[in-house]
Amino acid sequence: MIITGSYFKTAKSNSLLIAIFLFAIILRVSYFNSSPFGFDQIQIAENASAITKGDVTLIGPRTGPADMFTGPLIYYVNAPFALFLNPAYATIFATAFISLITGVTIYFLTKKYLSTYYSFTVLI
Repeated sequence: MIITGSYFKTAKSNSLLIAIFLFAIILRVSYFNSSPFGFDQIQIAENASAITKGDVTLIGPRTGPADMFTGPLIYYVNAPFALFLNPAYATIFATAFISLITGVTIYFLTKKYLSTYYSFTVLI
């Protein structure tokens, strides 16, 4: 196998991409003690714990003072983390996981439809 200059350019951009994502995840989870645990996070943690015990639901969190509810996707995303972690930490790591998936998706979409330059610009 002959290694060309484009291989090193790709390896360099992949290393930069991984470094940016790791830095973003570290920033997301490192200062969680500095912000208060809100009522919505408590609601998500309690319902995720209930799901892990077998109490499934199709009604998500309430949206404001109206009697409207969103879908329960946030509960089901938190449930696997609640199996292995304290529910308070599960909400933090589930949020970091959602952020990671969103960042990767936006990166690849902008790389596909625009260019690599714009995809790195969107990440920063």
